[in-house]
Amino acid sequence: MKMNKSFMNSLIFLGNSLTKPFDRNFSEFNTSHYELSQVIPFLYTDEQEPDFLVVILDSTFFFENVADENPKHEVEDLNNAFRAYREKNKTTKIILTNVVFPFPEIILNESSSGHEVLFRLNSEIKKITCDLNDFLIADVYRNSLIYGYENIFNLKLKFLFQMPFQANGVNIISNEIKDKINMLSKARKKVIIVDADNTLWGGIIGEDGIDNIAIDENYPGIVYKYLQNFLLKIKNSGLILALVSKNNEFDVKEIFSKKNMPLSFEDFLITRINWLPKSENIKSISDELNLGLDSFVFLDDSEYEISEVRSRLKGVDCYLMNPDNPLENLDILYGLISLKTISITKEDQKKFSMYKDNFARNNEKGKFDSIDNFHKSLNMEIQFNVNNRSNIDRISQLTMKTNQFNMTSKRYSTSDISNFMEGSFVFDFSLKDRFGDMGIIGVAIVADSRLDTLLLSCRVLGRGVENKIMHILQSYLNFPKIKCDFIKTDKNSAFMSFYKDIGAKKYKDRGNIRTFLLDNKIKDVEHIKIN
Repeated sequence: MKMNKSFMNSLIFLGNSLTKPFDRNFSEFNTSHYELSQVIPFLYTDEQEPDFLVVILDSTFFFENVADENPKHEVEDLNNAFRAYREKNKTTKIILTNVVFPFPEIILNESSSGHEVLFRLNSEIKKITCDLNDFLIADVYRNSLIYGYENIFNLKLKFLFQMPFQANGVNIISNEIKDKINMLSKARKKVIIVDADNTLWGGIIGEDGIDNIAIDENYPGIVYKYLQNFLLKIKNSGLILALVSKNNEFDVKEIFSKKNMPLSFEDFLITRINWLPKSENIKSISDELNLGLDSFVFLDDSEYEISEVRSRLKGVDCYLMNPDNPLENLDILYGLISLKTISITKEDQKKFSMYKDNFARNNEKGKFDSIDNFHKSLNMEIQFNVNNRSNIDRISQLTMKTNQFNMTSKRYSTSDISNFMEGSFVFDFSLKDRFGDMGIIGVAIVADSRLDTLLLSCRVLGRGVENKIMHILQSYLNFPKIKCDFIKTDKNSAFMSFYKDIGAKKYKDRGNIRTFLLDNKIKDVEHIKIN
């Protein structure tokens, strides 16, 4: 029997220890709990379909006693149970804790200590999530290293009440679980905009001079090196770095050329080094990238600059850096869930070069007497797949973050996409031209002769790609009629006329969903070839 969902997200706690104490930290959810040690039976037999399932495992689930160094069969049992659960439950997002236990050391120079056994066990637990969609590990083991075992666990509570976590431990683990829920539910940010002085390095160029800028192997300079290394990793994972600084551009470039820093000036896709208000510079970057302000994170050490951007640009996440204690800045960055991702797609890894290619396209545009001739000169080739499971991560990612040309703005997890592929048509579209390969830029989902989802990356809008996609859908599906859904949002209203432009007629309204009927043949866009 399916669960009746309230306006709150539903969350089921499951475990081999008491989970009820976690309720106080999840008041925004409709929570329920199950009896102790019913993890395997629940996963095999329960037919509820909550939004989230949180499985909190104490180490005794895997070890009958601490001398058991081979709990592999318990991990295999758990793995099989989760696979059975996912077979009958396609949409629930799952969070599983790994485990910690204070193993006694008997032989001090033994080759296989309890910690090594525990590390191997948690590695096996991690493997459970690898082939299952929307499934993350809440890293209790890592938190025990950060906060200390004694600050999370209490053996007396464990043995007396089957509740191994003390109050502080419940809070720490709850925060870890909430971080994972946010990663499974919310789109990742796309751009990090950073200030220069007292943000990327210690000191102010105009006051301290280049020689006295702190970015070296000593404190505080080494902290800024760590921060730059983190930003570089973030860039390589698919986010865009931009630099906005009130400075002389020559001075900033000179620091990058003379100082040995992890970041180079070329790692920033866009720079705005001038004396304009930072809100104006950030707005111009938003316009240049054609991205909404809610895609941006802004880092600056000035309370004035943070306040100015916050007051004028709603949607930008602003964080104040502390030049007096730069270690706090690392804590802020490391803790930003909005910068983290569940997986890195091929498109993420190529994001920087894709934007560079797009800038080159825009520069080339002015050489042509008409936009049509420019588009023809691009030698565009489109490729499409249907129900290609190897692209599920990217397809889900596009539904989560595409806002402008997204006809319904429905957000679908990887499990949702996998479920669609079992009985419907999930198209992904890739595009390349003479400037480069843009990867997967479009998605269409057709279920029961209804176009449930149609979206396209803003980077390729206005080139005829959307019309080409509709022509491909008609040709592939060979449907005489397709019903096309549209849900108006604050961000996609500019494209409300698309269905009308291609000849679709208003069919009917169902609540906030407007449905159009497309029964005419879409003209092919001949300058875009099918690869």
